[in-house]
Amino acid sequence: SRQGLLQMQLGDLEAAHEQITAACRGAPGQVFDEELLLALHMARGNTEAVRAIARGDASPALRAQAWLALGDATAACRLYEREPPEARAEVLDVANDDWIWRMPHTLNLARLWIDAGDPRGREAARQMLTEIERVRGEGVVLGDLAYRAAAAHALLGQSDAALAGLEEALRRGWRHAWWARLDGNLRALAGNRRYAALLESGSRP
Repeated sequence: SRQGLLQMQLGDLEAAHEQITAACRGAPGQVFDEELLLALHMARGNTEAVRAIARGDASPALRAQAWLALGDATAACRLYEREPPEARAEVLDVANDDWIWRMPHTLNLARLWIDAGDPRGREAARQMLTEIERVRGEGVVLGDLAYRAAAAHALLGQSDAALAGLEEALRRGWRHAWWARLDGNLRALAGNRRYAALLESGSRP
């Protein structure tokens, strides 16, 4: 599946589909593979496949991401709240293997809460930033964590900090512009020319 992720980074969605589906068949139940398959369906605009995941027996977090991609905030929030994601656990997942891409479930729930006017949303985004700073203090500085910090700042309406975080992510080797284009947590930056230029830079291998 890592080869499939590389194909996603290169923009070859057909080759990625072959690699990722083979990985899912060969080792079913792997969280990374399942998340990457959902992201691939989202990138390809395969609404039926996304809906099948949303209605299936995958983890609540994966199903929540699928419903979020389909535009059903209520269903997504209900599933996320059933087993709330934790900022610390997500940050540690990234810190323990910076090559593996993972979905930002904590920030997704933060966005849903923010959109609903729930103060827990801004607190969740701030908690993500706190956890990232905590591991930075331990000497762990990674592109994927810088990207998550950028998304958290975007949710908090801090566009300059979000753009600075994205620039840092690129400097540290982050190359997942394919996901940033799908990630509604960065929607506050839509239309920003600097943001568009950064994503173009992040699309290059």
